Amino acid sequence: MLKNSIMGINKITSIVHFNATETNREFIFQQLYYKKYRLKILKQLQIT
Repeated sequence: MLKNSIMGINKITSIVHFNATETNREFIFQQLYYKKYRLKILKQLQIT
């Protein structure tokens, strides 16, 4: 019984960790995309 409980907890922990990792990757991508887009806009403003 205890072994099954520990295995269940480990499985849940792995899923939570995976979801957190995916969220972090998405956030990092959003930040990089924002910076790239912002620089593009600033360059366009300087040209005009």
